Amino acid sequence: MYRMTDLDRPVRYANESLAKQHDQITESFIKNMSPAFEDELYRQILNELPNGELSVDRLASRLNMSSRKLQGKLQQQNTSYQQLLDKARKELASKYLSSTAYSITEISFLLGFANTAGFCRVFKRWFECSPTDYRLRIAAHG
Repeated sequence: MYRMTDLDRPVRYANESLAKQHDQITESFIKNMSPAFEDELYRQILNELPNGELSVDRLASRLNMSSRKLQGKLQQQNTSYQQLLDKARKELASKYLSSTAYSITEISFLLGFANTAGFCRVFKRWFECSPTDYRLRIAAHG
C-alpha cells in the first residue's frame, strides 16, 4: 500500500517525453475503441454537413484513420456512414425547418442534397409529409 506522501514525490528517472507519448497513444486507443466512437463521428457529421464536401474519406482523415478502417469500425458497431449521415440530415432538416431563416432549397443544399427534389423525396420518407407541410405544422403548434 502506498502512502499519499509517496504519490506526491517526483519520479526519480521520469521521462516527460515518453510519458506524453504514452498519454497520446492511450488517448488514441480509448477514442478508437470506445463505444462513444459512433457518437463522435455523428458529431463530426453534424458539424461538417453544412460546410459541404462531406465524405467518408474526409471524416476518416479528420479522425486520423483510413476510410476502410472507419467503415470497419462502424460495421463492428452495426452501423454505417450512410446511416449516421441520414440521422444527421434528418435532425438538421427538422431544426432548419422549425425556423423560416432558410428556404427549402437552401436547406436541401445545406444538407448535401444535389437538388431540392431529392431532399423532398427523402424528407417524405422520414416524416411522412413534405417539408412545406412540416414547416406549417410546426408554425401551427408554435
